[in-house]
Amino acid sequence: MANDQWELYDGTTIHGPFSESALVQTIERGMPATMKARRVGEEKWLPVGAHEPFAQALARAASAGAGRIPAASPPVIVSQVVNVQPSEGTGCAKGCAFVFMLGVLLFVAGLIARACTS
Repeated sequence: MANDQWELYDGTTIHGPFSESALVQTIERGMPATMKARRVGEEKWLPVGAHEPFAQALARAASAGAGRIPAASPPVIVSQVVNVQPSEGTGCAKGCAFVFMLGVLLFVAGLIARACTS
């Protein structure tokens, strides 16, 4: 593989670049399977599970019960955002929407975690 660097897209922000091994570890720790990924330099985004070995990492995570984000900790990738520059005129709209959706995601993950431990 000539390009071992990957980017992630959560629907709002591009995260990365990440090494393939770092993404595999993140997936196994519980990264949402709804994220999209692409190799650095490519144009097309595909679901993370459409790429090997990420599909295998998702399968391992699901079998180990890591297919959720623990309610007490944010996703690993949030601290690795790069090249984020808001467009002129968007103001808080995109940032607020992202924070709101992250809150909803964490709330739902907490509900799922409670349901799984009951």
